[in-house]
Amino acid sequence: MTDVVAMDPRLLTNFSHLIPPHWLTEVRADIPHREYFTKGRFQGKSGSKSMIIENDDFKTAPGNVVTVTVEGENYGNGVTNEAVMSGNEFPPQTNQFTVTVAEWTNAEALSRQSNETIMKNEIIAAGPRLSRWAGKKRDELVMAELLDPAGGVDPKILYGGAATSDATLSATCMLEPDLIDMAKLAIEIQAKPLEVSDSVTGEILEKFVMIADPFSCDKLFSNTTWRNAIQNAMERGFSHPLFTGALGQWNDIIIRKYTQINVGAHQGTPQRPECITTAIAGGDYTNASGKAYLCVGADNGIDYTKYFPETGTININKAGTIYTYTYSAKTDNAFTLDTPGTLQESQETDDSRVTAINHRSQLIVSGAEACIRAMKMGDRPLENSEDYGRRRGIGIAFNNGTRVVENSVGTVTGYLLIDVWALTPKFSI
Repeated sequence: MTDVVAMDPRLLTNFSHLIPPHWLTEVRADIPHREYFTKGRFQGKSGSKSMIIENDDFKTAPGNVVTVTVEGENYGNGVTNEAVMSGNEFPPQTNQFTVTVAEWTNAEALSRQSNETIMKNEIIAAGPRLSRWAGKKRDELVMAELLDPAGGVDPKILYGGAATSDATLSATCMLEPDLIDMAKLAIEIQAKPLEVSDSVTGEILEKFVMIADPFSCDKLFSNTTWRNAIQNAMERGFSHPLFTGALGQWNDIIIRKYTQINVGAHQGTPQRPECITTAIAGGDYTNASGKAYLCVGADNGIDYTKYFPETGTININKAGTIYTYTYSAKTDNAFTLDTPGTLQESQETDDSRVTAINHRSQLIVSGAEACIRAMKMGDRPLENSEDYGRRRGIGIAFNNGTRVVENSVGTVTGYLLIDVWALTPKFSI
């Protein structure tokens, strides 16, 4: 009997170089951060009792500085009967502040050959990206001005719980209903309320607004007092806030969440900065001055530390263990810590969460006319062509000037800040 010899076929792995790859013709885009301070929600014309006053009178006038004059009320006592009026007049109080309008531009460029060779028209795809950038940039300009006004005037700052400074914030200083009650007392004696139309009756209601970070909103939503109040406030059904996730309002303060999408760069928001540690090749965590060097991203032109101040204190959350360091400088992708030598190995690995001092978040509590935005023109496209049309660029430009509103004696009364503890509920989130 002849033995059967097993075949030795050429398997699929032998043809790996002959199998063509398939590419999706549509390229996935990162989730954009929509413009937050939009018209109708926060922004309106002068007299609209909106949080942000839009001033476009500057569009047809030359120059780049808008001067705003503020007049105070007459607080005089007056006189009675035949008492002498002369000499008892009330002196008017006036103040002026300026809003400087700057042009912001951004662009992308591509050679004609690369655009015709790759599987998608990158020039066309650049347009929506630049539009989203402009919306996010305008949000950041408003946030930056509210949190740290450029004119040398500062809003009132309150602290959660029993804290008296950022250094004394603790887990007892989170956002909760009692803190909202305190905010109501503080804001209603200094700011004009927003005017909101009731969607059912059309009645004009007077409200204030609190803008909070996602982690503070999470703490509030899980608070027993808050949940019980929300649960009993409306009829049961899928439109109830417990199903929709809406935060609602408390004591005439509407709670709104400000969220920043992580797109592989800086995380968090201007209210609560955040980034993630990155291991350094070779493990050299000491800079030329012998100071510890905390890396939070690659040196690729992305500003990973964007929302952190130039110097300060940070918390490193490594697998639930918190380490606290002060830093004397920062770059786009690293902090120079005041600690000599290298960091402990437990903090040198990837994916440790870095937040500001005591996981601080700055809540914004606002009434009407807290900020003014001056514009010279709306968004406008930019185009460029070089080398006989072989290189093309597309861009976007807009003019924007943002300034907090001062009253007649030069102080900020339209809003206030509340610093709270805003630790993530789980370090791996």
